[in-house]
Amino acid sequence: MRINGYNNLNRRTPMPTYNRFTPVVLILAALTATARQIRISDLPPPPWADTEAWLAVDMPVFDGSQSEFFFTLSLEATASNNLEVAFIEGNSEDGEPTVAIGWNCGEVFVRDKTRRGVSTFTPEDSRLTLSVVSRLSPQGEPTSTTMTANGSPVEFTDSEGEAFPFAYSMSWATAQVASRGAGAKNESLSIGFAADPTIIMIR
Repeated sequence: MRINGYNNLNRRTPMPTYNRFTPVVLILAALTATARQIRISDLPPPPWADTEAWLAVDMPVFDGSQSEFFFTLSLEATASNNLEVAFIEGNSEDGEPTVAIGWNCGEVFVRDKTRRGVSTFTPEDSRLTLSVVSRLSPQGEPTSTTMTANGSPVEFTDSEGEAFPFAYSMSWATAQVASRGAGAKNESLSIGFAADPTIIMIR
């Protein structure tokens, strides 16, 4: 069941690195959802350091008219907190997480079912803004992807030193946000699509 953009959260989708004994609480957040965009802000921190708070929202739908997929995650990043977004094929109860991206106790990371990539980027101050923009074909396939952290290009490498790319997939139906570690992080999240502006030339 889905209510106002939220999924029924009675059950929790396991993530590849979650501790199954970690207490879980529901995040109550300010959420704005449209067909093309999701905005989440004012996520309260978990009440205890060993608690995981999370929510799941329906992904915006690609309708063929959009030219870009964008993802922006912003938080007060510390050495003891974690905020990540997992993209899931299907709903949060039955779907399978395919890729997750975010911040984990001093590292910007991305991971899928089999491997994990990290970046050497370290924010100069505690505020981190991680952005991804994928250019899309008319069929919704990514043609190029740009990733930045605080405005600077960022790349990920796995344990073998190989590049670990991140790009939009039309198979994603749900975005699941998980927050761990006590202390205010002032998170915000935007996920959505954008179309190229229409330019009218009058001569």
